[in-house]
Amino acid sequence: MNEPFTLAKADRVSSTWNALKKHLEQRLDVLRAQNDGDLNPEKTAKTRGQIAEVKRILSLDKDLPHIES
Repeated sequence: MNEPFTLAKADRVSSTWNALKKHLEQRLDVLRAQNDGDLNPEKTAKTRGQIAEVKRILSLDKDLPHIES
């Protein structure tokens, strides 16, 4: 993977992305609530990994900083 994947500007305003983003934000809320609960270390690690992945997907609509080579 040379270039990081991002969404095009048109994709960021699509109804599909908006529906997916809403779903992912709700999922993030559920995962955070689970993480605040009394979990064993393995389940805590799994939940934190899931949180990180959902946040990574949600970040696809962000502009990446331009880095000159």
